Amino acid sequence: MNSRNVKKSARDYALKQLKNAIIHGHLSPEQTLIETELAEKLEISRTPLREALLQLETEHWVKRKSNGRLQVSAISVAEASELFKVRARLEEMVTGEATLKAEESDIEVLRSIAQQIMAAHEAKDLPTVLEKGAEFHTSIYRLSGNRTVDEVLSLLNERISRYRYLIPQENICSHIKEDDEHLDIVNHMAEKNADRASQAMRNHVENSLHGVIQGIQAFEAEKRSIFDSRLNF
Repeated sequence: MNSRNVKKSARDYALKQLKNAIIHGHLSPEQTLIETELAEKLEISRTPLREALLQLETEHWVKRKSNGRLQVSAISVAEASELFKVRARLEEMVTGEATLKAEESDIEVLRSIAQQIMAAHEAKDLPTVLEKGAEFHTSIYRLSGNRTVDEVLSLLNERISRYRYLIPQENICSHIKEDDEHLDIVNHMAEKNADRASQAMRNHVENSLHGVIQGIQAFEAEKRSIFDSRLNF
């Protein structure tokens, strides 16, 4: 591998690690980023690190302060609301399209995933709730065959993931109803009722916003003490 490829590989590695750290809260909102610490933690030189940070700035994961230093972008109820409202509209669309295209085998796959989400919820297994929830939604995206919306939703969900990790486990579980919104969506899809399936999906996404808002408020109320500010990624 030549030096140019090595440099690109280091930049891509740094970009992935830093973005994951921001999404999972290991780098907390509004935390100042110190290049020397980051370079040491990631075991890379400053040049590819700076390129990675520049890309993160372009994508609005970090922002530059008036003194020239970079900090992790802040979180806000306003941004979360925008993200979830756009997602609700797009998922409403793809769910209707997927309902008309889904075969019986597709419905059974979705039903199985929904049941796994319910089981994980009952066990208070947050990682599985999130993992299977993402699988449920991406399965519907694929079924719709709408590649453009799929791509847009992938970008939206990457940003939304950051907010999901803000929410205490009990808050996420409390916003998954006992009769389970996922199964409700599947049942309407099985009946080929695109309108009801779409509305159920929109309601589900909008309902999940409430837990996110609570998470943001808890974060602000506790003066950001729910995060470990150390570079522990």
